[in-house]
Amino acid sequence: MRVLASILVLSCTALLSCAQGLASPTCPEEQDTKQLPPADPAVCDALDPVVRSPRATHLKDYETNLNQYLDLNCHRRLDKGWKVDKHIRDTGTWIGTYQGGQWTGTYNGTHAPVLVWYSPEMYRWLKANRSADGTPSRTAVEPVPDGAMIIKEMYTAPAAACGSIDRNGSSRSRVAWPS
Repeated sequence: MRVLASILVLSCTALLSCAQGLASPTCPEEQDTKQLPPADPAVCDALDPVVRSPRATHLKDYETNLNQYLDLNCHRRLDKGWKVDKHIRDTGTWIGTYQGGQWTGTYNGTHAPVLVWYSPEMYRWLKANRSADGTPSRTAVEPVPDGAMIIKEMYTAPAAACGSIDRNGSSRSRVAWPS
């Protein structure tokens, strides 16, 4: 009886732990074309100082330049010191329910799951002003430097749906994980 109860508990635990990934078997954002690095680095180099100085241009012109910068994936520049999270992450809980032979779920994140990119200045600031556990350091915190950027690429919930994408980018991948 004890063995049967243990098997039942382990089975339920396994089902619940994989529920999130089963809710969406594929990554909706997955594409055939690799997205890293940007196709036209020269355009990105020209846009970089513009998007780092939002007060230097009119809002309409700034938004046009920022849209082009993001459309070209100019932030995906590991060669320019940009850093990226290791995984797409949820911004809140995802509650899975098994009913009628299939999994469904409710996403309760602040916004859609994200893959976060950090400009070199932002990454240096975070390293200097955050402790290993993510809390502010006990020393005086410097202000975030002008021109520092955090870019959140948003994906369909739950984040686990894109968790099986090849990190080396050798298969189909919009995520285009850096090596």
